[in-house]
Amino acid sequence: MKPAIADLPRLPSTRTEAEAIAALAKPQVPWLALDFAANRQAALAADWSNYAIVHFATHALLNPTHPELSGIVLSLFDAQARPRMDSCA
Repeated sequence: MKPAIADLPRLPSTRTEAEAIAALAKPQVPWLALDFAANRQAALAADWSNYAIVHFATHALLNPTHPELSGIVLSLFDAQARPRMDSCA
């Protein structure tokens, strides 16, 4: 049986990874969405035209039978620890 999305463990060191990658972008100012801010709404609202490289440190769910059902898992909870209903993109 496959684990539910809510059962996915938090990925270790993703904040450190994102900050290290962002530091390489200087002198340009990178856009970082970390922790609760790493959600579908933020990803859809971002002005991606300002960036040549995008890095997501997240879980991915792959469906080889129906690839259109594959996706990435963004923040599962909001800042008040309520489950987000739009966690998959």
